[in-house]
Amino acid sequence: MRKLLYILIIISSGFGILELLANLAIQSSFVNRAAYIPKGYLDFYQENYSTLHHLRDVNKATHIESKEEYIYTYLNESSDDRPVLVYLGDSWGEYYEWPNVKQSQKKFAEQRNITSIGAGISSYAPSTITSQVNLLREKFKISFSHAIVFIDQTDFGDELCRYKNLREVVNGKVAVRPEPHESNEVYSLSYFFQKQNTLRDDGLALLNILEATFHKFRYEMLKSKQRRCTWDEISKYLKYGATDEEKQYFLSTLHDLIKALTSDKNLKQVLLVTHPHYKHLDNSYSFYLGDLIANADFITQNPSVKLIDLRNQYNYKLRPEIYIEGDLASHVRPTIYEKELLPVLHQMLDF
Repeated sequence: MRKLLYILIIISSGFGILELLANLAIQSSFVNRAAYIPKGYLDFYQENYSTLHHLRDVNKATHIESKEEYIYTYLNESSDDRPVLVYLGDSWGEYYEWPNVKQSQKKFAEQRNITSIGAGISSYAPSTITSQVNLLREKFKISFSHAIVFIDQTDFGDELCRYKNLREVVNGKVAVRPEPHESNEVYSLSYFFQKQNTLRDDGLALLNILEATFHKFRYEMLKSKQRRCTWDEISKYLKYGATDEEKQYFLSTLHDLIKALTSDKNLKQVLLVTHPHYKHLDNSYSFYLGDLIANADFITQNPSVKLIDLRNQYNYKLRPEIYIEGDLASHVRPTIYEKELLPVLHQMLDF
């Protein structure tokens, strides 16, 4: 009997040590590479990406000052009694992450005595921006008077490939659902959050690690599948053109965005900004989104909305060297964005 008791004590002690080690492992980057992300940040992300498809990179937790910066960032000190300028769009609206660009935007805001907000998020297109605008106003109580909205050439492919089948209208509001669980697309986060929720569960750490390992194994198997929205798929419309039906669908998503923006009585001006890609300069791309947008009645007949096609701006010269070398998405160099592009846009704002 005493021998059996000793065995039970040894087993219990061994299990206790293993459980302690498992808890320590979960808190280390060896087992959990996202251990550094606070639980409150993960909860915020999961709560809000349900209607936005994705937010900013979840791994940017160490580079942001608050969890709200997964969706928007104040570029200068906010004030309730000043006009608010918001920068929206895909990565073209996210240039404020470059220190010199952010400083330039902050300086402009202080000179004009306004509040400036950066809300660009990689791969966003009209549908996701529409949902974001509604969220900013309704949940975060941010009402803006002016908006600079970047409509990139790849927004067309993003809408048709990435978001069309995930887009819903709920109570009159556009929502774009996250990628389904079995998706291996670039912005698929279901397995990531499943793993994080498992590892941070209050249950036994050893069992949590085993379950999280199973989730990771399943995701690794998914990664071998062909992705739906490759660069070739997204950019094919620029090279080969689009059908009338596809063009009308994109215009309908853009129309929804304009309606969402102008539904607020405080909104005074929207600048819709489009920019050619490098391959437009050498005619490798035949379809130009700016031409499609320019003829839309909901833009031409709306006095609050102005299309800024930087291809046609006399004081912004298109040159091959303005683009980041080797960048398929044809982003301009940050110095060009700061010193040439932003001044053109800022001088068109009617503060």
